[in-house]
Amino acid sequence: MHPLFGRTFAVVSYSTLADAQYVLVVYREHMLLRIPLQATTLLPAPPRVSTKLTLAAVQELLSVAEVQEVRCPPSPETSGKACPPHPKSKSRRNSPPFSRK
Repeated sequence: MHPLFGRTFAVVSYSTLADAQYVLVVYREHMLLRIPLQATTLLPAPPRVSTKLTLAAVQELLSVAEVQEVRCPPSPETSGKACPPHPKSKSRRNSPPFSRK
């Protein structure tokens, strides 16, 4: 265990810049310590992800999903008529092309 673990210190200053996250604390009345912010309790705890599903429930859900994939294929057959093909000839212009003279 680290010798500073569990101790409390008076905070002089701190930095939360992305590349320099630290806290400056008073140590033994006349010294300053620069401690990485991650080594303190000053950062908020990371969010705790929890679930109410048990391993058995997740396994059952996956097995039901696999059965449903068989019943409902991912590429259903098309319904109705296919779209008519595009005509090979280009449409006529309504106005003559612009020319600068």
